[in-house]
Amino acid sequence: MGRKYKTSPIIEALCEFRFDPSSRWDMTIPGLIYAEVKGTFERTRTAKVLETALIPQEKGIQQQFIASERSQLLRADEKALMQVGEHILVVNRLKPYDSWAEFLPLIQQGFGAYCGVAKPRGVARIGLRYINRVEIPSETLRLDDYFLFHPATPPALSQSLAAFICGVQVAYSEPQSMLKVELTNTTDAESSSAFMLDLDHFTLSPCDPAFDDVFAWIERAHSRVEAAFEACITDQLRNIFGEEK
Repeated sequence: MGRKYKTSPIIEALCEFRFDPSSRWDMTIPGLIYAEVKGTFERTRTAKVLETALIPQEKGIQQQFIASERSQLLRADEKALMQVGEHILVVNRLKPYDSWAEFLPLIQQGFGAYCGVAKPRGVARIGLRYINRVEIPSETLRLDDYFLFHPATPPALSQSLAAFICGVQVAYSEPQSMLKVELTNTTDAESSSAFMLDLDHFTLSPCDPAFDDVFAWIERAHSRVEAAFEACITDQLRNIFGEEK
């Protein structure tokens, strides 16, 4: 990400906006947004999504799953799309990911179209997330040869980990936000070891950036995600990606 690689590990990048729930909403809004962006996002479809909600209860917080419907506006190659739902906008870029310079204008176009049509009262949350799939052509390997971020195990335990999940959350201020870094292994790769490195940077509630400051925060978030990605990997892994000098 921060550097240029011939084989990018990014399988999906997404930017999510959640808007003030007291804002106006009606079912004509997705169609009006599509009319604004159909020069880029040419096709539409409807998708059902399952979202997690934390509901306060007398005995604590209860997790609930809520089904909702979103309009998906797709580019002709289906490698980029916008998802529009009630008080939510998500702009997705699937592999092969080109560059931030190509992804950012899609985010700007989507945000501008949503705000122009729906006229939300404010932004409640912003998230920028990069999901990386790292495949290493080796059945047996030492994690620290490829990752600087990985689970630490005592010498008495076997270094051949069948399954693991390793994660941290890093807090930032001005505005208050969080960067979640998570590394897990997978078992679906043939003749190689595969890992998912997930970096998710998001604002905390209430979201501080005003409309005019949203993209300043997004640029800063992208720089932090880039830096975190590079901090998590070694030169040996960069060689697998084919770093371009």
